Amino acid sequence: MLASRLVGLWILLNSGTYTLTNLGDEPIFIIVVMLFPEAFMNGLLITVLVVYYPQCVGSFSDKQYLQGK
Repeated sequence: MLASRLVGLWILLNSGTYTLTNLGDEPIFIIVVMLFPEAFMNGLLITVLVVYYPQCVGSFSDKQYLQGK
């Protein structure tokens, strides 16, 4: 998410559509506001799955991925 937002900001600035003074501090504020809920929700979801449904998360198999290598 952070990389895509920074690339989008870079495209806007390099295209000449906007300048950094026109945008002000708003892009950085929006990036922070967007990153926190995404990271929080992903962490919350994976924690709940690990605690209550570990079979859904623990799908790595040494036999399948490492055998013969």
